[in-house]
Amino acid sequence: MTMKSVQVHVEMLAGHIGGSIAVLALGMMLWPMMVIGVVLIMGHGLYKLYGKTLFGDDAEMLMTLPFTAGDLVRGKTVTFLLWFGILWLMSVGSGVGLILLPKGISGLADYLASDVDVQQIAGMAPWQVGVSAGWNVISPFIYITAFCLLIVTVELYFGRMFTGKRKRGMTVFAMLFSAIIYGVILSGIFWMMKWAQTLGAGGFWLRIAVDLTVLFADGMLYRLSVGLLERKYDLV
Repeated sequence: MTMKSVQVHVEMLAGHIGGSIAVLALGMMLWPMMVIGVVLIMGHGLYKLYGKTLFGDDAEMLMTLPFTAGDLVRGKTVTFLLWFGILWLMSVGSGVGLILLPKGISGLADYLASDVDVQQIAGMAPWQVGVSAGWNVISPFIYITAFCLLIVTVELYFGRMFTGKRKRGMTVFAMLFSAIIYGVILSGIFWMMKWAQTLGAGGFWLRIAVDLTVLFADGMLYRLSVGLLERKYDLV
């Protein structure tokens, strides 16, 4: 039922997803305005995904569908990962394209070779460089998953303390609180990774250890959010 849950949530956010893609595609040359537009659309999408569909009439309707708490949490998370993945691939593709367009295929080869050279100069073995290249494609989704699960966990936790119209304000507060906590932790990880570049080959293992820790946190947040949702709506 997870894929059916994903389908339901994608249909709920179809307008947001399409709108953010259009803004990104049309605003390639106007980066500040494009970024603001995408952030606003995604912010409202997150509010709908983790606010309106967790509390109030929209939530009551969603909970009547034959989904378990796990199906709902996975559906929300996968939906946002798909949305993020599309925008991320478009952003990376357009950014690299704009940089390399004058140089063509030879420019792409030089760009990739320079990145490999930097890693090898730092002391990484060739196999570590290869693994890092592949892992760089996967790791953003591990971190975005943590953000999604943190939001739903905080929303459900604080949701137990508020009733009526105050839940809307609580939802916005919980989202902002989650974003701040996530931002602080992510900034710490970013600076740690910058420092790890000075460690040579040891920095590779530190990067893997940090990412695996985040992956473990994903699992813990998933279990906690599912438990909170089961208790709130008496789901099984």
